[in-house]
Amino acid sequence: MNDNQGTTSDADALLPTSPAQRYLQAWYTAPPEDFDAAIAVDDAGDGSAWSAAHARYHDYFRELVNRFAYEDALLIDPDGDVVYSAYKGVDLGTNVLDGPFSGSGLGTAVRDTLASNAVDYVGVTDFERYQPSLGVPTAWVVKPIGANGVVSGVLALQVPIATVNDVMTGDEDWARDGLGETGETYLAGPDLLMRSVSRLVLEDPEAYTRAAISGGAAPDVAERAARVRGTVLIQPVQTEAVQRALRGETGEIVSRDYLGQEALVAYAPLEFEGLQWVIVAKIDAAEAFAPVNDFTRDLILATVAILVAVSLVSLLVSRCSRARCTSS
Repeated sequence: MNDNQGTTSDADALLPTSPAQRYLQAWYTAPPEDFDAAIAVDDAGDGSAWSAAHARYHDYFRELVNRFAYEDALLIDPDGDVVYSAYKGVDLGTNVLDGPFSGSGLGTAVRDTLASNAVDYVGVTDFERYQPSLGVPTAWVVKPIGANGVVSGVLALQVPIATVNDVMTGDEDWARDGLGETGETYLAGPDLLMRSVSRLVLEDPEAYTRAAISGGAAPDVAERAARVRGTVLIQPVQTEAVQRALRGETGEIVSRDYLGQEALVAYAPLEFEGLQWVIVAKIDAAEAFAPVNDFTRDLILATVAILVAVSLVSLLVSRCSRARCTSS
């Protein structure tokens, strides 16, 4: 977690405190070797009423998580207590409204969801580092649970960052998508940090480190991104294109990219469920304007940006809709 976050955390802050936390985590969180082993457990054999309920319903939520590739599924009661976790992380048994993780985006989303008083409400959070997931950037889809218009709790689904990266990188096949040797598409947030992975950090971490530092990133930031092979909430993108898109503009320009290279860039705002994200497609100017490329590269980049935006929105809407239908 320290490596992912770039900070030093206090392990004592993660230890269970209430009797319910200590009991559940002693039986379900501590014994398994890893998350995969934890989700495979149906009944810890302690004979409790909680374990009996878990054995009855766990397979349903395990199938939900596996089918849609979510990182976790939490059930949270109206008081904010996490009464169920598919992967049995250290948030099991905690309170997201006043517990150790209450300052997270999940806590805010649960408050908004409970305050909505609408069973068909769906909320989506921005990515942030979530300690129970070892500090990995995490986003949530949350919706109320209830019947006959009465909300009795909240279902929170942890969105995998890998899914967003797969969409933005075309499953790491940039050339197939017409982005050549240096082209890529990425997302950025209002804090001017990436919300998807950099192409270069996946292809050549050492080259990425040199380029990122040359582009203005602090050496420790660039080195951490290369070490974890991820740039979400790490790589700054204080570029002209990103700032224009955050102002609501759409267009194409030739300017310096986040790696300090002159690039041909297409940009546009991408607002979804209140997320103030922007989408950028770019390719090094040297490649874009090479004599062998006699087609209009900026038009292709703009088209790719639009297609990726539509694909991303469609993916998230589909996941929200399926999860809502499945949990109804």
